[in-house]
Amino acid sequence: MNLQQILDYLNFMSQKHGTGGTLTNAQYNNLLQTHSLGYFVENYNPKVDTKGGFETNYEFIDSTARFKVPLILVINPFGQAPIPSDYVHYSDIQYQFTDYDQNGNPFTNYKTLSLLTNTEYNSLQAHSYKNPTIKNPICKRAGSNLQFDPFNIGNYGIMNFTYLRKPNTPFYAAIFVQDAWVYDPINSIQLDYEVIDIEKIKYRMLRDIGINLQDADLAKYADEYQAQLRNTSK
Repeated sequence: MNLQQILDYLNFMSQKHGTGGTLTNAQYNNLLQTHSLGYFVENYNPKVDTKGGFETNYEFIDSTARFKVPLILVINPFGQAPIPSDYVHYSDIQYQFTDYDQNGNPFTNYKTLSLLTNTEYNSLQAHSYKNPTIKNPICKRAGSNLQFDPFNIGNYGIMNFTYLRKPNTPFYAAIFVQDAWVYDPINSIQLDYEVIDIEKIKYRMLRDIGINLQDADLAKYADEYQAQLRNTSK
C-alpha cells in the first residue's frame, strides 16, 4: 500500500465519521512521520535491556530484520570508527583476522566483541593479563564513535559491525496540477515497514484523527472502502 492509498483510506474514514475534511499534505506528513517513528519506538523500547540488546525477543527479531545493517568499519589511527547517523542499537561486532595454527599455517579467525561500558573498558585496559591485544581487542561507545583498543586494530583485520537502524522518514510528495494536488510517487518516501506493520500504523493514524473503532468495525469499513475502489475503477 503506497502513501496515496493510505491517504485515500484515511480521508474515506474521516468523511464516514464526520471527524473533519480532507487532510492537507502537511497534516498527512505530520501523521506519517509521527506514527512511523512512534510505532518503532513503542515496539523497540520494551524489548531492550542493558546487556542482551534488542535481540531478546524472537518476534521482535523478525519484525526488525529489515532494519539491520551490515557494515565494515573504517577505523582511524586513534582506534575510532564513526557511528552511522541512523544508528539505534548494536547487533553484532565481529573481528575477522589472520591467525596461525600450531604449525605456523595461516587461517581466518573470528572474534565476537561486546560493546563494553566505560568501566569494563577501562578495567580491561589496565588488566595485567586480560589487557587488549591484536587477537583480543575491546570496544566501547565514545560519543559519536566506536572506540577500539589496540588503536591500530584496523591494520590487522576487518571489523564487521551489524546494527539496528532507524526507519526511513516517510514523506508524501505532491505537485500542483490544474488547481489540484497530484501525488508524486517518485519523490515520495514510502513507509519503511512490512505490510502487517503498515496496517497497525494506519490504525494509529486513525485514532489520532479521532476515529476509534473495534476490529469488526474496521473490517466492515475496509470492505466498504474496497467496494468503493472497485466501483471507481469501472
